[in-house]
Amino acid sequence: MGVGLFDPEDHLRWANAFFLEALATTVAPDTTWESMMRRCHRDRVGVLIDTPDIEAWLTRVRATYRKSPLRSFESDYVDGRWLRVCETLGDDGWMLITTTDITSLKTNETALQRARDEAVLLAKNDIEKAMLQQAELHQLKSDFVTMTSHEFRTPLANILSSTELLKHYGDRLPDAKKAELTNTIEVGVARMTELLSQLLRMEDPDAPL
Repeated sequence: MGVGLFDPEDHLRWANAFFLEALATTVAPDTTWESMMRRCHRDRVGVLIDTPDIEAWLTRVRATYRKSPLRSFESDYVDGRWLRVCETLGDDGWMLITTTDITSLKTNETALQRARDEAVLLAKNDIEKAMLQQAELHQLKSDFVTMTSHEFRTPLANILSSTELLKHYGDRLPDAKKAELTNTIEVGVARMTELLSQLLRMEDPDAPL
């Protein structure tokens, strides 16, 4: 952990080695909070700074600096490091700033988020694939039912016509014609039974034939 102490005029009065190394600075009379921020903007700060205009950035930073007794934030650097910075403001105006290297934590968070995103994407793809298969199956069933409904009409019409002939003219028809009409009825019934079996197998593949 890095530790730096600033006086009420924002001069760095004392800092340990980690603090100096992390922020690439030194304890010197001209080392102020603003000079450190300018150096960070020029040499260290990465994507969190969304403008190359340092004055505009400093204006934004000053809006929160020394405005509360305790403030904590995270900052990323172009060399890949992440620091958690905690500012503690005393009643006498002295500011204690601590820095903690959280690079490994951020790296793990990034890897975890990437793994989550990949898992979500895979799940989404699986769901879309299943929905597509379901839609294709539904369309196949719909097409089959439409086709089968047409298939039913022919044997049903033959059965009805043969039955009507036997009913109204059976006593006047020769035996050969009666046998032909009876066979037509049997063939039609067999065809309709087969169509019904196909429908049942489509609804429930495990159903007995």
